[in-house]
Amino acid sequence: MADVSPTDQSVSGGSNFSIQDEEGALSPHPAARDCVVMEIPQLAHGKDVFAFVTLRADLTSREQELRDWVRRRIDACETLERIIILQELPKVPTGKVDGSALKDLAVSLETGIEVVS
Repeated sequence: MADVSPTDQSVSGGSNFSIQDEEGALSPHPAARDCVVMEIPQLAHGKDVFAFVTLRADLTSREQELRDWVRRRIDACETLERIIILQELPKVPTGKVDGSALKDLAVSLETGIEVVS
């Protein structure tokens, strides 16, 4: 798992769930090299939960396969709005995952509007 500090609990569709549980269920996937699960503020309806995943060099996977993997391990998979597969997770100079860059990417993908930080 990547070095990022997500919120412990989130609420989606009236259900409480643990972001760490979803991240912990996704990270052991054989194709996953790194993953981060986080809440992303949305313009229309509060917050959605996104997973950002990098894959091992010699393996491939698709969003639905990763979603099915998580669903078989925990009941809360329906809380994942999207699983975004990246070549690399963005990092700040200290080496930690750049959560702001991931949030901007998610907003850009969902709205088609580029976020300039």
